[in-house]
Amino acid sequence: SGRGALSRRSGSGDDAPVVAMCPAGTVLTGCTCFSPHGRHCDGARTHDDQCVAYNAAGGWGVYAQAQCVSMPGQTACPEGWAFNDGDVPPCAVGDWCQQAAAAASIDACARRCNGNPACLSFSWDV
Repeated sequence: SGRGALSRRSGSGDDAPVVAMCPAGTVLTGCTCFSPHGRHCDGARTHDDQCVAYNAAGGWGVYAQAQCVSMPGQTACPEGWAFNDGDVPPCAVGDWCQQAAAAASIDACARRCNGNPACLSFSWDV
């Protein structure tokens, strides 16, 4: 099931960052920036298991919105996905993937990425 997490408000400086994190037992699947004052977002990105949003110059502060999915007891995966059994070696530096040590603690489906079957990614659209 899906749920979200909203950060506190960022500072008002140019590119002031703010972080939203998913609750325990969920996986980060998306990240957006929200500004209640119009177009004051200067982007958002995922970094590890965090959603980071940035305030634009002249903005009054923005919020990071993390999209999170709970997958308890996942035993089957959709086509194109592989179940992470924790037996995958670490990814090469520079790959857009999670390290196996981090991935092994997450009971979730993971897309294999960069054509490298040793890599598991937890940044997918649901």
